[in-house]
Amino acid sequence: MNKAMMTRTLGATMFTKIAVLLVAGLMTVGVAAAAEEGGLQPANVHLNDTAAMTRGAKLFFNYCSGCHSLRFMRYSRIAEDLHLNPADVEKDFIFNGAKIGEHAVNNMPFEQSTAWFGKAPPDLSLEARAKGSNWVYTYLKSFYLDPSRPLGWNNTLFPNASMPNVLADLQGQQVAVRKAAAAGQEGAIEKLELHTPGSLSPE
Repeated sequence: MNKAMMTRTLGATMFTKIAVLLVAGLMTVGVAAAAEEGGLQPANVHLNDTAAMTRGAKLFFNYCSGCHSLRFMRYSRIAEDLHLNPADVEKDFIFNGAKIGEHAVNNMPFEQSTAWFGKAPPDLSLEARAKGSNWVYTYLKSFYLDPSRPLGWNNTLFPNASMPNVLADLQGQQVAVRKAAAAGQEGAIEKLELHTPGSLSPE
């Protein structure tokens, strides 16, 4: 297998994992206890579930692609992998004027995004391979309200992450329930509880 083919295959596999992660039960609450102990919730990724991957792709491009790119993926390859009409991919996934044969790269300027967030949002083409599907899955479910943070959110798996909870309107807003602590100290997070419901039920 030549280098170009390996890159194409690797990018397709990573995209399908990201897509499934975004749809496979992201809205479940109460993951903090597992994350605190170093455990991760199973993502149960099924790369042959094209319907789930298509739903996940729509979620990615509507909620994530404003900040994150998939620079190792072309829109045409997404259409091919998900057995979609290229015209539908153009209508549902491309919001930046790109052509169907181009890479899925957003228009967020690097320097400005670094200034805004402290670090430019990473490309997500290989994120599932770098950290594992279960890590990405648990991370997306582990946001909670934290008024001390610049964007009002924190994360039990990746504390003080710069990313906001972009799925909050779907999942709802979670709050941290902490263990008892000595006077003047903040107790460790025991679990997350749903404070304000989202548009989707936990199920």
